Amino acid sequence: METIKDPINLFWLCMLLHLIADYNLQGILADMKQKGWWKKQVKKVFGKGPLDTILPPGTNIENHIELPTWYNDDWIAGLLCHAFMWSLVTFLPMMLLVSSRWFSGIIIVNAFIHAIIDHLKCNRIGTLNLCQDQVLHVGQLMITVLLVHIIA
Repeated sequence: METIKDPINLFWLCMLLHLIADYNLQGILADMKQKGWWKKQVKKVFGKGPLDTILPPGTNIENHIELPTWYNDDWIAGLLCHAFMWSLVTFLPMMLLVSSRWFSGIIIVNAFIHAIIDHLKCNRIGTLNLCQDQVLHVGQLMITVLLVHIIA
C-alpha cells in the first residue's frame, strides 16, 4: 500500500491505466461519442435520400443530412459512458487511498472534465488535436494525484 501512496508511483500507475482505457478499452464508445458517427449510422439505416440527387458526386453527404430528432443527443450518452469508464479505470487505485465520498468526487469531476476535452477534440473539429487532448488528460492525472497526495 505504501508503494501506491507514493505520488510518483501513483502517477505512473494511473498513466498506464489512462493509456489502457483511452487506447485499448474504448471499443464502440470511441465511435459513439462522435456526432459524425451517428450521422453515418442514420445514413446506413435510412439509405439514400433526396440530398443524393442534389449534391455533386463525391460530396460527403454525412455533413449535409440532419439526424432524426430522436438521435440528436445520443452522442452525449456515448461520450459520458466513455468518460466515466475512462475515469473509473484510470483512477481505480485511488479507491484504496481515499474515502468513498472522495473517490466518487474524483470520478465524477474527472469524467466531466474528460468528456469536455473529448467533446472538443471529437465534435468541435479544429479546437483540439490529439497532442493537446493528451496533454490535458495528463494534466488531469497530475492534478488528481496531487490532490489525493494532499488528502490521503
